[in-house]
Order: sequence, then structure tokens, then C-alpha cells
Amino acid sequence: MKVKRQLKWQVWAIGVVIAVIVGGGAVWLWQNPQSQASQKTAKQTIRASHAKVTKVAKKVRPVSLQKRLTHRWQTAVPAKQPKVDVAVYAPATKQTYHYTNQSHVTTYCAASTIKVGILVQLLHQRDQGVVTLSGNDQQQAAQMIQQSDNDSADYLLFDRLGGSAALVSLYQNLGMTHSHAAPVNWGLSTTTAADQLQLLKVIFYPNHYLSSASRQYAQRLMGTVASDQAWGVSKGAQHFELKNGWLDADDAGHWAVNSVGHVVEATGNRQGYLLAIYTNDDVDEVSGIRLVNRIAQATNVELGK
Repeated sequence: MKVKRQLKWQVWAIGVVIAVIVGGGAVWLWQNPQSQASQKTAKQTIRASHAKVTKVAKKVRPVSLQKRLTHRWQTAVPAKQPKVDVAVYAPATKQTYHYTNQSHVTTYCAASTIKVGILVQLLHQRDQGVVTLSGNDQQQAAQMIQQSDNDSADYLLFDRLGGSAALVSLYQNLGMTHSHAAPVNWGLSTTTAADQLQLLKVIFYPNHYLSSASRQYAQRLMGTVASDQAWGVSKGAQHFELKNGWLDADDAGHWAVNSVGHVVEATGNRQGYLLAIYTNDDVDEVSGIRLVNRIAQATNVELGK
């Protein structure tokens, strides 16, 4: 009996000790608001930190391609003169990007870039069965694009296409609303960079206006221009097709220097891009070429990646 009573007493004593310890801990927590406050503060700090991270993440947005290109073009172009018009079509985004330092729509002297339009309309009429191209016609077309030969342009435009009306028809068909063909001096025809993208698209992308064979023919000629004329669109590019134009527009030192074409890199952006650069009122041909090269190089930095 004594043993049983001692066991009961020991069990009771152990229970009391446990109760005191547990109860005392609870009382300590209840009586120590600092501990509770610390836990609460820790939770609030974690929430606040998470909120800050979320807030900062929302503020970080990638700069648009248009803004990046505009910044590079503005850096490349002098503050006032000459007049500049640049347009790029990027198939990767299916968007056109534009820059000008003029406050309103301005047309530019086309100079020898008009020869691309002459070639396209000649090939279009062949595709439609209106004309056939003889060996001489093809030789003249090659000289017009590869060597920028003016006599060849005269022959193809006036003798084979019937004059500037063919260019008027081309501009209407392609929606080139700011392009105007000069009736005699074709180099003085006017256009915009955006209009020229419409023309380049029918050469470099499938369309209803030119057959595949005609597109390949035009691409081949623009891809084999004389080395002394391979400036402009080609700057910084590995593979390109282009046609340049340069002209003392009024014989008084107001030069027009232009470049239009297509760029595809061997690595990186394999879809390439179309580029049209028009400058008027250059002080001379050399400074105009330098400006066009800077613009083309700035474009390639962004789109040639």
C-alpha cells in the first residue's frame, strides 16, 4: 500500500511540475508583449520587403525598339541640317520604325534610287506579258543597278516603259502616296523613306506584284553593285542588297544622298530588315555619304543582333 501511495504521489508531483512549466511559459508569453511585438514586426518587415520588390519589378520596363532606334538616329544626325528621313521595316516584329528631323511630312529628291522603281516596273510588265526582256534589256538593267548608269535608266524608262507615266502607275499600285515622278529629269523625282519601304517589300517578300523569278532577279542585281557604291545600307552588315543615289540637286551645293536596301546577317537576326535613308541639303557628296553611313551603322547595331 505504501509503495502504491508513493507512486501516486510521484506521478501527481511530476504532473504538477509539467503544468507549472507549460503554464509558466504561456504566462511569460502573455506577460511579454515585446516578444509578440517582435514576431509581429518581423512578419510586417517580410511583407514590406516583398511589396518593395514587387513595386520595383513593376517599374522596370524594357525600352521599346522605336525609342532605342530613335536615340541612335538622333545621335547620328546633326541638330539642324541636312534634312533626314529614315524608315525601317523589321519582319521579326512586323513593324515599321520611322525618324525624321523635320516637323512635317517632307519629300526628298530620289536621285538614283529611282532606278529601283524603274527595274520593278519593268519586271512587273514582263510578268504581266506587256513586255519581253531581250538580252540587251537585261544588260541595260544590270548596268543601271550595278553601275548606276544613267543612260541605261533613260533607255529602260523612256524607250521600254514609255516614260514617267510608268512610275506614276507604280506609285499608285503600291500606295506610295508621297512619291512623285519627274516627267523628264527622273533623278529629281521625289519620295519618302516610308514610301520606299513599300517598293522594297515587293522585291524581298512574296507578293502579288512581282513573280518569284522577278524578285530573285532584282535581288541578284542589288546584291552585286560595284564596290565603290557599296556604302550606305551595307554599313556594319555582313550580307546586303542595296541601291544608292547621290545628286547635286540644284547645282548649288545642295546635295541629295540616299541609300535603300535589305540587310540579312549570317548570324543573329536571320530575318533581316529593310532600310531606306534619305538626306537632302548635304553640303557635298562626301559628307552626305558619311551621314548615311552613320545612320545605317546605328540601325545595324539594334537590328543586326
